[in-house]
Amino acid sequence: MYDPTQNDNFNEWIELYNPTDKPVDVDGWRIVDNEEEDLIEGDDVNGNGTTIIPPHGYAIITDSNTHVYDNFIIPENAIKLRVEDNSIGNDLGNENDKIILKNATGVIVDAIEWGSDYTDVPGSPISDVDEGHSIARYTNVDTNDTLADFYDETDPTPGSENIV
Repeated sequence: MYDPTQNDNFNEWIELYNPTDKPVDVDGWRIVDNEEEDLIEGDDVNGNGTTIIPPHGYAIITDSNTHVYDNFIIPENAIKLRVEDNSIGNDLGNENDKIILKNATGVIVDAIEWGSDYTDVPGSPISDVDEGHSIARYTNVDTNDTLADFYDETDPTPGSENIV
C-alpha cells in the first residue's frame, strides 16, 4: 500500500507472507526502495517485538510512527514489523518506485516494481494503482516478474490472504 487514502506519511505498509512450512526470522533483513534502505525490526509498540513469521503466516511492515493500526483492520495473528525510521524507504512513491526485500546477508529474497522498469528488479513493472488500492500477489504465484505475479487490489487485506 503505497498510496493510501489517509496521510501517506503514516499509513503506508508492506505485507509479507511466509509460504513455507517453517518459521522465517526476518531479523536483520532490509527493505530497499528507489532511494533508501531500511532495517526491518520487530514492532514492540503495536506487536510483541518478534521478527519471526510463522509457517503460512503474514506480517505487516510499517514506519516507526505508523497510524496503520488505527486506519486498517489488521488481524491479531499478523506479525507486526516496522522500519527503524519515520518512513519506508524515502516514502513509497505513488508512481514509479520499487521495493526490494533483502535477507540479513544481503541476498535478494523478493522484489516488486511499479510504473517504471528498474534494472535491478527482474521482469516487467505493474502499472501504478489508484489511491486506496494496493498491489497484491496472486496466491502461490512467484515467477520473478512483477507483471505476472501481482495485480491491482481494489479492496486491500493487510495481514491476511489476498482476494482476487
